[in-house]
Amino acid sequence: MLNYLYCLTAADVSATNPNLWNSWNASLLRQLYERSKSFYDDRLSVNISIEEEKAEALKSLKQFKASKVHLLWDKFYPDYFEVSDRLDLSMHAQQILGSEESTVVSIIERDINDLTSIFIYTKDRANLFATIVGILDSENINFVDAKLYGMKDGHCMDLITISDGEKKVSANSEKGISLCKKLLNSLDQKTLTPKIIQRRQPKHLKHFQTGTSVEYHHDMTNRWTDIEISTSDRPGLLASICQVFLKHETVIKKARIATYGEKAEDRFSITTKQDTPLIRKTDLDRLLKDLKSSLHGGSI
Repeated sequence: MLNYLYCLTAADVSATNPNLWNSWNASLLRQLYERSKSFYDDRLSVNISIEEEKAEALKSLKQFKASKVHLLWDKFYPDYFEVSDRLDLSMHAQQILGSEESTVVSIIERDINDLTSIFIYTKDRANLFATIVGILDSENINFVDAKLYGMKDGHCMDLITISDGEKKVSANSEKGISLCKKLLNSLDQKTLTPKIIQRRQPKHLKHFQTGTSVEYHHDMTNRWTDIEISTSDRPGLLASICQVFLKHETVIKKARIATYGEKAEDRFSITTKQDTPLIRKTDLDRLLKDLKSSLHGGSI
């Protein structure tokens, strides 16, 4: 029944809209299928604790001292481990510990059938994500998924799943090598100056914005404001959002970017330059107004 359900879902998505079925959605469905199958085969295997995942990851990191690996993991906050399995833990540690540079930029892939992700490890500072977005957007790279993790030592780790239209950007391709060089050169600067290209929204997409919503919540524990955006995906979407944040001089502390077919669901945790939530209603209202205008193809 699970096999039939998998086939039915793939067929249903493709029949509804052929453009919805791509390698990213295929990989998401495959992960869901494999975890569901594991649950039926061995329910204990899907309830592995974080410590067990770490222990398994350590087996793949024998080239590094265990103490050095644990020292790195101690710098991450709990949310990183809650969404990372042993393969993630080992791949990310290899990237960071295998380099002596303060900034690491590379292209990685979990599986040969999956899209690639740009892995970035660098010092966290103002305009970081906007700088990354500006470079990738200028290269017409599509953002499919992105996760930003702040670290306790002032660094951060970003994972951005990308595609070049329908093509996969491989680590050894001319496009992949060029992207990594451009990102590394930009992030090596002490002060980051994002270069955001403002695009006009394609006419054929202007009629499909009825599902757009922008919600906010003040997180006083972490001292930031969460902005949740749900809208139709389009070229330059992230760049236009970052442009609004730059205009209002806000700092992106954390982000979760997700694209499902033609729909984008993004969440940003932002603060003022003084490292406080956006609790001034007038400032917040202006930011939300500009965000909504930008999402609907208007100017800011």
